[in-house]
Amino acid sequence: MHDDQHRAMLFAKHAAIAVENARLIEQAEGHAATIEQRVVERTQNLQDENDQRRRVEAHLTTLLKEKEVLLREVYHRVKNNLQVISSILNLQAGYYNADPHIVTVLKEIQSRVRSMALVHEKLYQTNDMATINFGDYVHNLVAMLFRMHDLTTETIQQRISITDVSLGLDTAVPCGLIINELVTNVLKYAFPDLRHVQYGGVEHPIRAINITMESMVDNCYTLTIADNGVGIPAELDIQSTKTLGLQLVVLLVEQLGGTIHVAREQGTMFSIVFSPIIYANRGGDL
Repeated sequence: MHDDQHRAMLFAKHAAIAVENARLIEQAEGHAATIEQRVVERTQNLQDENDQRRRVEAHLTTLLKEKEVLLREVYHRVKNNLQVISSILNLQAGYYNADPHIVTVLKEIQSRVRSMALVHEKLYQTNDMATINFGDYVHNLVAMLFRMHDLTTETIQQRISITDVSLGLDTAVPCGLIINELVTNVLKYAFPDLRHVQYGGVEHPIRAINITMESMVDNCYTLTIADNGVGIPAELDIQSTKTLGLQLVVLLVEQLGGTIHVAREQGTMFSIVFSPIIYANRGGDL
């Protein structure tokens, strides 16, 4: 009798354990099914998010390409329009051959227009269409000015030292105009008579123009245009000069928020310190 009760208790205990195990297995299966469902739902959500992100990225890529096309078109059209203006000025100058003063004025305006057109041409050719290699631009600009004045490097040496300088449109245009004015002044007035030195009986010109731009601390640049010509008169104050070209230089330096210094030893040297113009800072001017 005692053994029967013991066996019955063991059976009941095992039965209870089996029931509990079955309940736990059923609960685990339920949890597993829930987790699996959540995994499926989360996977689907991630897939939807990835699809949406890809659509947004594709849309942004399309917009960027459209912006690039529009910018290139704008730069190209501005360059073409400026070139048309330059051509008109050149044609207009042809009607005033009898008046050298008018021809000179028109040619000076033409060189200013060309300097601006060259900036847009360089921007059109860049990949980011935001900045230009300013050293390359200056080489092209000076070469253009030499051609306009029928001069060569055999007549006046040009030494340009501008490396690793990239400027945006808002800074490159005024800088280009400043260089245009000062180099034009050098070509017109610095060397009234050709000076030579003798080397083995052969004459060599020593007239020279130097253009440098150096990066300084605090995102500043120093632009220097120097020549070894006759120099500008000591009494000339560029801040109050009546000369249009120098007035324009002073105004452009102010536009850059810079300073200008003139040295008159062994020729003339203009030193201009400025910081690049950031487009975002112009919000208050709009």
